[in-house]
Amino acid sequence: IRVSEGLRTKMITLKTDKKRLALFIALVCASSWAEADEAIEFNTDVLDASDRHNVDLQRFSEGNFVTPGEYLLDVRINSQEIPQQSIRYIVDPANPHKSMACLTPQQLELLALKEEALAYIHPISATCYDISRLPGVALNNSAGVLDIIVPQAWMKYTDPDWTPPERWDNGVAGLIFDYSVSGQATHYEQGGDRYRSLSGYGQTGFNLGAWRFRGQYQANYASDDNRGRIDWDQIYAYRPLPMQAAKLTVGEIYLNSQVFDSVRFTGANLASDERMLPPNLQGYAPEVHGIARSNAKVTVSQQGRVIYQTTVPAGPFNIQDLHGSVRGTLDVRVEEQDGSVHTFQVNTADIPYLTRPGYVRYNAAVGKPSRYNHDVQGPAFYSGDFSWGVSNAWSLYGGALLTGDRYNAWSMGIGRDLSWLGALSADATQSVSRVKHQAEQKGMSFKLSYAKTFDEYNSAITFAGYRFSQRNFRTFSQFLDEQYENNNSVGNEKEMYTITGNKTFFADDPLLATTLYLTYTHQNYWDRGSQDRYGLSMGHSFSFAGIQGISANVAAYRSEY
Repeated sequence: IRVSEGLRTKMITLKTDKKRLALFIALVCASSWAEADEAIEFNTDVLDASDRHNVDLQRFSEGNFVTPGEYLLDVRINSQEIPQQSIRYIVDPANPHKSMACLTPQQLELLALKEEALAYIHPISATCYDISRLPGVALNNSAGVLDIIVPQAWMKYTDPDWTPPERWDNGVAGLIFDYSVSGQATHYEQGGDRYRSLSGYGQTGFNLGAWRFRGQYQANYASDDNRGRIDWDQIYAYRPLPMQAAKLTVGEIYLNSQVFDSVRFTGANLASDERMLPPNLQGYAPEVHGIARSNAKVTVSQQGRVIYQTTVPAGPFNIQDLHGSVRGTLDVRVEEQDGSVHTFQVNTADIPYLTRPGYVRYNAAVGKPSRYNHDVQGPAFYSGDFSWGVSNAWSLYGGALLTGDRYNAWSMGIGRDLSWLGALSADATQSVSRVKHQAEQKGMSFKLSYAKTFDEYNSAITFAGYRFSQRNFRTFSQFLDEQYENNNSVGNEKEMYTITGNKTFFADDPLLATTLYLTYTHQNYWDRGSQDRYGLSMGHSFSFAGIQGISANVAAYRSEY
């Protein structure tokens, strides 16, 4: 067999009387030496067959030829595997000696191409799309695998640790019940008294199509009154909107706003969800640092709702796995083994409100407040906020919370990336409230935020911020307290300073490091005393007697009221 490749010629001599074997070897050699776009010429004179002039090998003269038909193939898109697909191959209308892969509209969506890339793809029929004419694309078929290579510029986003939403499915229908349970047993030597407590929280529900129906519960049992109690905190349903990177929720919801304080309401909420984005485009989750004097139960709650609970040993603790959507002020309760309790608050202030260029984050909600016992109480409201990445350096954000003539608030702010100087944002919020039997009250609140990471020094100012609120400024939650509870248990905030920072010291061995963590928060009010909280912790990793991964920590926290 003589195979011509440009100016080169390769020869193989077959000593066989088997016509089929000769034809098989010819095809194998052709596929081994052929380039994808390079034609091959076959010399049929060497075939030991009387009808060799009737043997047509021209269809195999083009590389990567697949006999027309339908095949069940494994598919890889830029080395990422997707479920098996039924791929149909047809004769190329432009070249009868070539075959082409026919993709259905559903299979074309799996590529997650940009709109400008789709303009290059013309349908052969209503159920057949040829992507081979997209500049830079390559399709290879071997060993039952269709390998599709698409230039990154044509794809919406590529990340080896992320699957585009075009390839997601709704999962299976089923029931769910999860729980977190912690208990304590205490025996007092004097009097021989015993005390036992058991508490838990979690959620239950079911999945149906794209919808998730959920109910969140809290359960408590104490031996002193020998009674148990179960409270349902939320009953709601939600579904993802993958192509919009958003989540739609209906039922009892906590307002998750970047601009306004949280409040529980009954209604609907549509918000962009960063968890649907690639890992490198997602935001942050707050951390809670503290210290326990003994084996203690730590409960993190917000407006009476338990969002995290765990048991920690004596010493410093650091809770890092809170939900990324947690915002606002968190109440932390540390219950020691001897029954003593100390509490403090953590302000989960975000880093300066910056959004990646070209992205818009949004959150819209409508409903009525239902803060206690599932009872709807308060005026219907609409809340909406957004953040727009204007450029690499600037972001614009703001929002409004409107009820009509009872309570209205609106906010506007701007964020700036200062490059090596860090990031800075500033905003102002105006509220207008009318509590029963009182005149209209107007007030403003101003906030300044700053963050900076010092890579060369292995340290960071995680967050530094200042907030000042006028006496007549009211959050929506404060307005509801004054309107329906005749009190404001939180107090009217005046000023708040907060700063957190860390510094890591590395030794010659990168596994041996010492980390220093500092935090300070000051909060004062118009109508009550001030609060201060200081924190200092230091951790050191080392090895001893061949055992690695040992760490020692020392921490001190002080709260003043």
